[in-house]
Amino acid sequence: MNFSLLLTSLLLPAQALALSLSFIGPCDKEPLFETSQELSKEENVGVITTQVLENNDIEFVGSELGLNSAFGTPMGTEAYEIISKSEMYAYGWCYSVNGFEPALYPNEIAVKQDDKILWWFGYAHYKEGEWISQCEPSYKRKPDFLCAQ
Repeated sequence: MNFSLLLTSLLLPAQALALSLSFIGPCDKEPLFETSQELSKEENVGVITTQVLENNDIEFVGSELGLNSAFGTPMGTEAYEIISKSEMYAYGWCYSVNGFEPALYPNEIAVKQDDKILWWFGYAHYKEGEWISQCEPSYKRKPDFLCAQ
């Protein structure tokens, strides 16, 4: 390697890697909130999420195990959209890490520098006695009870 090229690469500041965290709300695919932070040690999705929400004074109900509500979203029976006797949508918060949706609680998923955590308000669709989908982004449906202005 050329000495000047080696010297230049050693003198350039190292690119700081940071974990990113985004929240997509119920009615628009644009994030309600985004941030990034450097990690001093390995953490999990649940810890990082609750710390970020608390540190930024964002209203939420939940814990390291998951989010029941954030940014004023409904929860419990208020988060159900009943279509008929045999069909409904149940809404809540879903997450992914680097595009992967784990079937585990957030406190069970370790994250590291440069990971991307995405939370979105989504729905599960129940029809004719079966759950036919889960964690679909609710902004794709924009249900009136969430998005009517």
